[in-house]
Amino acid sequence: MEEKKRVGLTDLFLLVVSILYLVLMLTLFRACGAKEDGSFMTCHWAHQTLLVFAGLLIVLSLLHLILGDARRKQGISVAVIAVCFASILIPGHMISLCMMADMRCRKWMVPGNIMLSVVMIAAAALDLFVQMGRAKKMAPPRPPKKP
Repeated sequence: MEEKKRVGLTDLFLLVVSILYLVLMLTLFRACGAKEDGSFMTCHWAHQTLLVFAGLLIVLSLLHLILGDARRKQGISVAVIAVCFASILIPGHMISLCMMADMRCRKWMVPGNIMLSVVMIAAAALDLFVQMGRAKKMAPPRPPKKP
């Protein structure tokens, strides 16, 4: 049975949220700036890692949009969920942040990253269930069991 390509709401939502993730991480949720001597604090490197993750989410979302097979889209949704969980662990856990609680990285970057990641996880989980339903509909019928 030939499956036709179609763009669903979850395809577009994943792409829009992943682009929004990158734009907000570059503008509103960026890390602390450079020190007076020109060097960077460790939160800068956590932010750079989150930017790489944002780029990866955009690539995954584009693949999700392009591919038509429900099973492949399920795999991409699982990958999006894994990347988002990893991005939550980066700042403050895997890469340390500034010591003071009122620094930009702790006040803006970490909560913004968590918020955007949770939205992406929810969208990918919803899409995973949608694609599971599509995969069941598209599955060929099973032959009857012989006694």
